[in-house]
Amino acid sequence: MKKLVLLFFLSIAILAGSVTISHAQTFGPVFLVEYNTDRQGGDIRSGFPVGNVGQCMNECASSSQCRAFTFVDVNQQPPNYNNNRPLCWLKRSVPGKRRNSGMITGVRQ
Repeated sequence: MKKLVLLFFLSIAILAGSVTISHAQTFGPVFLVEYNTDRQGGDIRSGFPVGNVGQCMNECASSSQCRAFTFVDVNQQPPNYNNNRPLCWLKRSVPGKRRNSGMITGVRQ
């Protein structure tokens, strides 16, 4: 019995010694992404065409004034925007959110 207990603790010590602790490192700003969400108002730059949500996020990340962005899918664009590409809206503030399908908002953390 003593050998079994000793073997158990020895196994735990070996396992504990072989565990490595890693950490995540972030590069640039971090955004909380909100799907099917619009944050209307507070625009720095409004309705410019982008290829995808990542490009919109990068545009916001590259501006120190940008606190949030809203990416608008082609099918959810305002009626006066007749565009075949998604649109990106950069925000200087973080307006209240409202549910709106086809929109993705990112808020700088």
